[in-house]
Amino acid sequence: MRSLLVTVLLAISLTSFSGSWAAAPSDEQIQEQIEAALSERHPTDTPQWWRALGPRAPKVILEMLNDSDRIYQ
Repeated sequence: MRSLLVTVLLAISLTSFSGSWAAAPSDEQIQEQIEAALSERHPTDTPQWWRALGPRAPKVILEMLNDSDRIYQ
């Protein structure tokens, strides 16, 4: 019973840490995701999708706005 508990706790801890080992997307990758979403004919993005881009997304969006003449986007 004790070894089962240790195994379960180890599996949970490895699962929870695996996300933190993944590298955060670069600004360029965030920009590519945003451009793909903006180019969709029938957008499927949601507020959760935009939040999932991460805390650097607003900075990337502002840079894209400053670098673009396509203000309709």
